[in-house]
Amino acid sequence: MQEKPDLIFWTGDNVCHNLWQQSVEENTFYTSVITTMFKSKFPSIPVFPALGNHEFYPVNVQNFDGTNPVIERIAKYWIDWIQGGYDDFKTYGYYNIPLRGLNENWDGFRVIALNTEVCNT
Repeated sequence: MQEKPDLIFWTGDNVCHNLWQQSVEENTFYTSVITTMFKSKFPSIPVFPALGNHEFYPVNVQNFDGTNPVIERIAKYWIDWIQGGYDDFKTYGYYNIPLRGLNENWDGFRVIALNTEVCNT
């Protein structure tokens, strides 16, 4: 690739929509494969990932009163990218960190990655 992006926003929904065949392991597997691809193809480019509603198992369901095994696993894959927001992400699935890019100056800007699972009722 001759031109490289300054940064990447990754908006999730990595899981196949085969709702009756999903599991924590399968749902996190897809995210781990895509994470590895991004780290391999774009090693120096900042990536700002967010969860989609299909990452959760069961789909569209999250217990906000305890830990979530999907979020805990994905947090480990994404720790290098969301360093300052890791604790919030690991617990709640959202984060807020400074925006950074390869070439542009983004001083004063922030990335707010929401966990929109809270909107599913």
